[in-house]
Amino acid sequence: MTSLQTTEIAPVETYSLRPIEWPAAPPPPTEQRPRRRLLAAALVGLVCGAFLVGSVWLGGSLLGRPADGPAKDVADACTILRGLPEFSAGNFTLSDGTKLNRASELSAAAARSDEQYRALARTTRQAYLSSSDLDLVSVNQQVRIALAECGR
Repeated sequence: MTSLQTTEIAPVETYSLRPIEWPAAPPPPTEQRPRRRLLAAALVGLVCGAFLVGSVWLGGSLLGRPADGPAKDVADACTILRGLPEFSAGNFTLSDGTKLNRASELSAAAARSDEQYRALARTTRQAYLSSSDLDLVSVNQQVRIALAECGR
């Protein structure tokens, strides 16, 4: 028979689980003053900014020079038309089309303010549209009609 030998077993360390201790939560804010101050400062800044923008706008409209009006627009359009050459297939450029467009826009602005410039606006618009189609005969004809309107 064999004898059983007993060996000594080292004692096992036991750990006891303790509850985790979390840090305490910060107390709820009791005072709303910093937030109210910030809101009040933002509101004051908004009101001051609106007042400043309104003052600049009002001062600019009261102290600014008056608009030149439709007569100045028509004079500028007629100056542009007088500076245009008689067009042929070889001498029409992109800048001439741009000048016709500018004269058309100026005369249209004048016609919106004063009915007497409606015929000039119509003929300069037709001249510009004809230039877009490269119908130079029609462009020359419409420019002559527009210059006659300028002389009135």
